[in-house]
Amino acid sequence: MWDASLEAADGELVEVREPSVLIGRVALSVMLSAMWLLMVAWVVRRLLAAQRVLNAERPDTPPARDAVFSPPSDLEPAVVSVLVGGAGPGDRSAVAAVLLGLAERGAIDIDGTDSRRYTLAIPAGERGDVFEEVVLSELRPQGQKTSTATLTRPPLWGAGGASVERRLARVAGSAAREARLIRVTLTAWLRANSQLHEVGAPGSATWGEPLVYATVLGAAPTAAGSLGTG
Repeated sequence: MWDASLEAADGELVEVREPSVLIGRVALSVMLSAMWLLMVAWVVRRLLAAQRVLNAERPDTPPARDAVFSPPSDLEPAVVSVLVGGAGPGDRSAVAAVLLGLAERGAIDIDGTDSRRYTLAIPAGERGDVFEEVVLSELRPQGQKTSTATLTRPPLWGAGGASVERRLARVAGSAAREARLIRVTLTAWLRANSQLHEVGAPGSATWGEPLVYATVLGAAPTAAGSLGTG
């Protein structure tokens, strides 16, 4: 590939490159430069797309207090859990959210002295909607609606935890499909209610509905852990 000749005038060794070698190296350099530019353009495009999504989810102005402390949706918490699934950080529990919803409207009583230990009482004859009945039936003695149940916990669930979780998921999934629901975006609400992270089950008396929804969205892992099946 290289020819060597001795210059008569000064005795220096001169290397003469073949034209095909030069052309090949130039072509390779051009190709690598083009690939590098394409990669940089792809990275920049992805970053700009991610920034657009972030800007779309971030509210232009801070949310009003009434919006922050109101439910992010009129959907039942169990249905919200189906739509959100396991996406995003934080422990969550649809079963815990259903129980907190019952406590929020006074159907059951959850009383405790700290964020973790509590007493849960279900009055005799108390009824709920289709989602609530799935959970209540597992906590009543022999599932009887005329029975009173008082439980001091956590943990609340034993071997029946996986069963109630599956039953609730089936009922909520059926409701979501029937309503033709696909997805909800609640990131702004979650950011606004991040202070619920350490609130436990007894906090339902203070926080009400925000705690109910935070429990299925991963924003209240303490409450989800103390009432949930995990």
